[in-house]
Amino acid sequence: MTIRNNRGAMKALGQLKKNDSALGKQLQKVSTGMKTNNAGDDASGYSISERMRAKIRALSQCNDNASKGKNMLDLASATVDKQVELMRTLFTITMKASDDTYTDSDRAILQKEASQTMDQIELLAQDTTYNGIQLLNQRTTTIRMEDGLVFEPTSGYVKNPDGFVALSQIPSSGADYSVPKESNGSNDIVIDFDSIFNNASLNIPADLHGKGFSLQCQACSQFVTFYFDANSYSSTRFGPEVSDSSSRQPICYKVGVAGVQTAKDLEAAVFNAVYDTTGVGTGRLPSNSDVSTQIALIHSVQFKYDASAGQLHLYKQSSGLTLKNGLMGDFIPGKIPVPYNDPKQYLHIQSWDRGSQNTMIELPNTTLSMIFPDAKEHWNIQPELKDYPKEWPAGYENLTIAEKQRKWLEDTWQYPADIVTMDLNNCVTTRERANKFLEHVNQGIKYLLAANTTLGAQSARMEFMSANLTTATEQTQASESTIRDANMAKEMTEYTKSNVLMQAAQSMLAQANQSGSNVLSLLQ
Repeated sequence: MTIRNNRGAMKALGQLKKNDSALGKQLQKVSTGMKTNNAGDDASGYSISERMRAKIRALSQCNDNASKGKNMLDLASATVDKQVELMRTLFTITMKASDDTYTDSDRAILQKEASQTMDQIELLAQDTTYNGIQLLNQRTTTIRMEDGLVFEPTSGYVKNPDGFVALSQIPSSGADYSVPKESNGSNDIVIDFDSIFNNASLNIPADLHGKGFSLQCQACSQFVTFYFDANSYSSTRFGPEVSDSSSRQPICYKVGVAGVQTAKDLEAAVFNAVYDTTGVGTGRLPSNSDVSTQIALIHSVQFKYDASAGQLHLYKQSSGLTLKNGLMGDFIPGKIPVPYNDPKQYLHIQSWDRGSQNTMIELPNTTLSMIFPDAKEHWNIQPELKDYPKEWPAGYENLTIAEKQRKWLEDTWQYPADIVTMDLNNCVTTRERANKFLEHVNQGIKYLLAANTTLGAQSARMEFMSANLTTATEQTQASESTIRDANMAKEMTEYTKSNVLMQAAQSMLAQANQSGSNVLSLLQ
């Protein structure tokens, strides 16, 4: 027997500490309901379950994304439904105007009703938004390099033919005009094209082709040429990079004037050619507010439109600008970028927990310029050879290839069959126009129905996706529960055992601490 070291008490104390630790763990498991509370409880299980927890949260968010995607598609679909209903109304109006029991006076009234109906169709396309996202008026533009004419500035300056004066500010002789200097040292002049449209001998827009005007900076001799192209509705820019603020290379704006009929039309075409091809400015013409666009960066040459006065200003920050009645350079054969507009926009719904795992949906463009395709928009809606069926359906047997393709284009192709060249503001004012417009209305209804079918199919897909995500979330949650959640019956049994062992260890430690007093009895 010893009194210096009480080995029995030390053993009892060690066991007491173990029992206390075990009891603490059991208390944590019972109080949290989890058998794995940290990496120390089960390192591999903890790692696996944490990854599962992250996946569960991701899947839940994906489910929310799918639900919101469905809501967005349903909104777009409901709007297209309204547009189809309005197109049926327009069809009825056109049918009336095609009938000779109506007079031209009646048709004038019908035209007003038709215009209001089309305005509402356009308004629905422009105003339908979801969380600020425009749904039915967007497009996807792709650029293709095609054979065409490219600008070659080294061929020199060529004046317009005698009798053609591009700008009213230029003398009738076609001589150069130096823009007067303002008091602040800048150049600022109102320009217009009345000189062209006051010339009754000109056939507009055909006689505009190949003509134009130029600006020459007196400080650096840079030329900016505006070339009129009567064979196109779109415009192209040739020259240095838009962002190059030091280049003095010539710039040419090839302005599509195929749709020009008035001086204001030409004014808008020239302004928009700069804005559309540079992407620099505050808006397009026509506009109810002041807008501007940058013609050339060096010396800050701009177009500024004063909405209150309805005037287009040519502005240069520093003095020294000459207007020239002609073109610098010429066009030679080459490759040019041609924009093609797909009548739809693509959005992505994040549908799984990886960045690359998303679902792409498409929203159609249902503006009037697509329902009644406008050549100016350059819509990419004509089928390629691969789009036609390999085997023609019944009813095509006795037709030539061209007739088969035309019939399929009118009956089956998802887009309208033809570009609309008629004025929508006068589409039913005569019986002949109404008859022609009737087919365009039919094609427009076909397009809207095809677009709405796609929207409905995508909405159904979102619903299936949401159901699948719900199942995946439930199964992942069940797997995580197997790893982390405690079996409460088992844990309570373990807790009770640890509690009893704790009390027993405390009692034995007390007994062991009394062994020293037994030694004292031997010393008496």
